[in-house]
Amino acid sequence: MNDRRRVHMAEKHGLATHNVEPAKTRCPRCESRLDVFESPSGSRTVSVAFLGLTVEMTATALELFIPRDRGAEIQCPACTCSFDPSGPVRRIPGLK
Repeated sequence: MNDRRRVHMAEKHGLATHNVEPAKTRCPRCESRLDVFESPSGSRTVSVAFLGLTVEMTATALELFIPRDRGAEIQCPACTCSFDPSGPVRRIPGLK
């Protein structure tokens, strides 16, 4: 994300424009890389930094606002998968 967009996001959601560093995570379903901006009130904006290959042509959205009452789970804008970024990663076991 370029600096101009980061400043725009910060102004749009009432964040201080200096030292706005998003938390970075990856969607467990589509493998898209996500930036999570948290406001002082606890609400979050999830932006897709890089789309995963499985949703490259079919992404639902590129940005999503999550109100503060949604708890720890976030939703991937690209594939609508809900997950807790601080929770354990559950890998699908390989085929035998």
